[in-house]
Amino acid sequence: MYLINDDWTDAAYRTALRQEYNVNINGSNDRGSYYASIGYLNEEGVIVESGYERLTARLKADYKVRDWLKMGANVGFVNSSTDSNPNLSTSWNSTNLMYYTSYIAPIYPIYVRVLDANGNPTIRTDENGNQQYDYGVSATNYPGLTRPFLSTGNPLGSNHYNDVRSEGRQLNGTFNVDVNITDFLKFNATSTLNWGHTNYSDYQTSLYGPKVSVNGQIDKSQTDILRQNHVQTLTYFDTFGKHNVNVLLGHEYYDTKTTYLYAYGQGVFSEDVKEIAAAANKVSSNSYTSEYNVEGYFGSLQYNYDEKYFLSASYRRDASSRFAKENRWGNFWSVGAAWLINKENFFDASWVDQLKLKFSIGQQGNDNIGNWAYTDLYELTAASDTQMSATFYRMGNPDITWETTTNLNVGLEFNLFKNRLNGSIDFYNKKTTDLLFWLSVPESVGTRGYYGNIGDIRNRGIELSLQGSVVRTKNIDWSITFNISHNSDEILKLPASKVSNGGFLESNRWHKVGGHLYNYCLADYAGVDAQGQALYWVDEDLGEGVTSYPGTKHSYTTTNVNNATKYEQGNSLPDVFGGFGTTLTAYGFDVSLTFDYQIGGQIYDSMYQNLMANSATASDAGSTVHMDILKAWSPNNTSSNIPRYQYGDQYTASTSNRWLTNASYLNFQSFTVGYTIPQKLLSKYGINKLRVYASGENLCFWSARKGLDPRYSYTSTASTSVYSPVRTIMGGIQLSF
Repeated sequence: MYLINDDWTDAAYRTALRQEYNVNINGSNDRGSYYASIGYLNEEGVIVESGYERLTARLKADYKVRDWLKMGANVGFVNSSTDSNPNLSTSWNSTNLMYYTSYIAPIYPIYVRVLDANGNPTIRTDENGNQQYDYGVSATNYPGLTRPFLSTGNPLGSNHYNDVRSEGRQLNGTFNVDVNITDFLKFNATSTLNWGHTNYSDYQTSLYGPKVSVNGQIDKSQTDILRQNHVQTLTYFDTFGKHNVNVLLGHEYYDTKTTYLYAYGQGVFSEDVKEIAAAANKVSSNSYTSEYNVEGYFGSLQYNYDEKYFLSASYRRDASSRFAKENRWGNFWSVGAAWLINKENFFDASWVDQLKLKFSIGQQGNDNIGNWAYTDLYELTAASDTQMSATFYRMGNPDITWETTTNLNVGLEFNLFKNRLNGSIDFYNKKTTDLLFWLSVPESVGTRGYYGNIGDIRNRGIELSLQGSVVRTKNIDWSITFNISHNSDEILKLPASKVSNGGFLESNRWHKVGGHLYNYCLADYAGVDAQGQALYWVDEDLGEGVTSYPGTKHSYTTTNVNNATKYEQGNSLPDVFGGFGTTLTAYGFDVSLTFDYQIGGQIYDSMYQNLMANSATASDAGSTVHMDILKAWSPNNTSSNIPRYQYGDQYTASTSNRWLTNASYLNFQSFTVGYTIPQKLLSKYGINKLRVYASGENLCFWSARKGLDPRYSYTSTASTSVYSPVRTIMGGIQLSF
């Protein structure tokens, strides 16, 4: 008898090394200039047996062919590879190592062990010397014992024996031509091309794991994406007296084409030959091509008088392939003005260096709903070896068109005390009309829903930004920055077909005119009863189990959450958010610190919910639990507000406002400390600058609950068992000749 306390987290994560090297050269003369660079990055993943490698190169040049003609090009290439990292899934399953190691109970071992000749437990190996991981089942191909938690899975074993690799190549280039037609008329043509190619390979071993029964599996895919953007502009600019005018007319065309090819085979001949051709059974293959493009015409006017009064206006007309031909075109515009008050003769404040009042209003369009939402879609399936049949897949809506946002901004910029204090304060009002929204329908219709322009929402807010120089001398410069923002949203209009009893419920959020877009609507947790069972409130005016609209009062409680009333829980958006930092330079040393923060708001912490759940059925066993379970109700702890931890209780951790958690956080975002060697010590060696530095990112993060990162979503942490921003500490040398 022996017990091994394997630490899954320690085995899954590591402190990783990141290396980056960059070299660049540049030069210029009266006819042109050039710039070239090459860089290399090698970064181990914080998950074992994962990593990323990248090589980049760039060449940029421009040349004045004639006094009236100038040409330029900027070309870059990237070659990258990602190794052995099958853990980017956001699903709660055995392919997500971050989820797996968070939820598996610590009593289960990572490896299969046997007793050696001295009676000590040791990791068992197979006939080839491979370590045998415990996959939670007891069978010929799965050594070990049965485990109720995600049996046949062991992501550490998958990382070790499987081979997942993604290789990417990207070539991008920007090419431009400038033609000076006259002293006040200029033509520009700029074309940008971006080609990306990705090879993906996923080999799942025949030794252990879910593909043992098929003697291993190899998945291969290739994705090619070609993006092109072409812009042509004609600009008129002139100055006469105190008047400055700039008028621009232009045309733009954007296109993205994606080509995808996939195949997989089973019965792999050898893990050294990870190719479809080396698989006995070529099981399946697939391919598709998709394309998206936008074309538009635009114009703008910029005018200022005496560098004191500024006016601007713009207009553009765009067409998107994501809408039907009849609704493809949208018209968008903007106007703006600014006034430098400090330049007026009546203004007399010597401590004010600049005071600018600004105003703008304009419209932008949004078509971000994916392709083909305007037409019915059908899915092709094989009816026989030679025939295909089509089945209905998704309902289309030919009437959808651009979602339009009208932005109103009023602001004040100021520089004071010889630029010792700079800042701005801005108020904005954003009204979005014809909101593109997914509308759910009963599946009996043959589809889950469709897109429609169904409502209007408004966001209002205020932003304050300050930068002050605390000390400014010949050798010391110390400054502090701070910014804060507040945003409030309101639903202005909803589709009449969806509204019932003042609103409608969608994904546990109650939408109503005058309400918030992120307004939770959940059962109200009422604590525990005398036996320690979870209680939920019921509104007697609605009766039990009514969820079509929220209740307003607490009448009595129930232990069955399905009979509980749902209540509005309020807006999940933060009250304020922003950042602050400081920079200090003194006698060659430099230090900078930056923080970002969020105050208020609430997030549904579904990961904590799962860690606090008990086993209601046999299939629920095997998961780890949160330490707060130790505080649960018991006959010796009847004052606890946490339900009893008892097998068979179905509603202990049901969906309710119990799991709404304060979304406030403070993040130590980055720091840099460096020293620049005095130039007088370097000049004799032909060196212009030599700086040694250390820097770090995401050093510390504080939130309401350890492990909770509200930055992923305003609504839920249900699918965020993925990389949080990784803590990185770097050191480097900057050398210039």
